[in-house]
Amino acid sequence: MGGEAPDVQDPSGLFDDVDHWVAFERAAGPGRVLDRDRQAVAVYRARLPEAQRFWERVTGRLVPDVERTTGLELRWRVRVREDEEVWPGPSVVGGTLLSGPVEPVRRPLLFPQIWFEAPNVSRQLPEMTDEDEALAYLADLVQEAVVEELHGAWPECPRHTHPLTVQLSAEGRPVWQCPRDPSVRIAVGSLGSASTTRAQPRAVDVVVEVGGWEHECCGPAIERHQVVDLHCTRWTGPDGRVLLVETHHHLEPEERVRGRVTGIEVTREVSDTQPVLRVPSGPALRGMDQHDDGHLEDPWTGDVVEWDGGDFLVTIRRST
Repeated sequence: MGGEAPDVQDPSGLFDDVDHWVAFERAAGPGRVLDRDRQAVAVYRARLPEAQRFWERVTGRLVPDVERTTGLELRWRVRVREDEEVWPGPSVVGGTLLSGPVEPVRRPLLFPQIWFEAPNVSRQLPEMTDEDEALAYLADLVQEAVVEELHGAWPECPRHTHPLTVQLSAEGRPVWQCPRDPSVRIAVGSLGSASTTRAQPRAVDVVVEVGGWEHECCGPAIERHQVVDLHCTRWTGPDGRVLLVETHHHLEPEERVRGRVTGIEVTREVSDTQPVLRVPSGPALRGMDQHDDGHLEDPWTGDVVEWDGGDFLVTIRRST
């Protein structure tokens, strides 16, 4: 046995590793299960029901953070897996490597595993005894999945545009904490609740018109959930309303709009507006961006939306 950094330090350790592999891990299964091996398996299996309930309690404390602040329905479960998927090695007959389709097989586990399963994330859970430490561990894991689903930061810092991070407080409690200002912290499990919502700055949605020669000249692409900082001019429409229009050429913009993009619509000639996933860059709309084909896409179906030259209405959420 060997490797780049083997953990074995002496012959006794080597024997223990080989013995454990033969008894529990080799693909062909154990040659002979000893009484002490059966005892180890029985002790482990007796702990499984409480370990599963432990992680279900921890998950139940975390899920409201996601559902209250994102609108996502986090369909989750904590499951005991009795087997695992393994891929067989290549078959060799008479010195000839046999080709052909290879299918995975299921191998029973003497030591079943506890897994957290939800959309975009499936992870084996370790054995832990402290619920607060486990909550911090799971929050970090779930945060990655939510960020992937939203294509943006989560949970958002109430004072900045970056996400909060999971930390353990001095008292050992898991909190969502601002990486820049440690005084900004919210207990994990209470995001979006009435107590924390009152303490957060009020969010305001602002609509900015993007398009025309200003954007087609040199405007960058804009994505949903992206954090933006747009320079704008004010323009009074025919109905008397004051509109904000993105500009790239005014040295002193009349207003800067900073925040996260929550919605994008394109104006149509035959209908009012059509939601789209993103605003292509100006050069892409003119067919001059080799990295962006410039097509518009429905945010929910993925269907291509025809662009007839209309402007884009970008909704940006900012805190006040």
